[in-house]
Amino acid sequence: MPRVQIGPTTHRPSPLVLRWAKSFPQWGIQRILDLGAGNLRNSLYLADLGFALWAADLPAQLARLGANPPPVPLLDTRLLQRTRLNMDLVLCTYVINILSPEEQGSLLALASRNLKQGGYLCLEVRRKHKSASLNALSPSDLAAIVEPWGFRPAVQEEGPTWLGMMFYCEHSAR
Repeated sequence: MPRVQIGPTTHRPSPLVLRWAKSFPQWGIQRILDLGAGNLRNSLYLADLGFALWAADLPAQLARLGANPPPVPLLDTRLLQRTRLNMDLVLCTYVINILSPEEQGSLLALASRNLKQGGYLCLEVRRKHKSASLNALSPSDLAAIVEPWGFRPAVQEEGPTWLGMMFYCEHSAR
């Protein structure tokens, strides 16, 4: 299984990223914004595969990454309120399911603003099932959060504990 070295720790990319990354070029995806990039496990993995990648997170999380700059550009999410990056894909793993409805709206506004028309929003969350419900979503829960922002489901896959959905951006940036 692929791993990425981040400081003294080794991390695995998320299950969905591992499964779908090989298909990204077939879907016309080259430019990726990792929104809520956290410890950069997905950003570094995708950059190693040759994707043009930008990692964005809150200032406090970016500060936790330390003094040594990683080999991917880092963006403060506050700057994304004023940018139009025209990305092919906005990737957001294990973030939207832990946000309040207001924060979910802010995240989706940033994604919409920085996606090109016809781009994709890829979300991975904890999957709701009998033994896991805290911060977990079903496919219909996730679609209900995202679709009002002009995104339409394109691809869905479920693992034992995770749910991944790719949404198509039908509109030009708001």
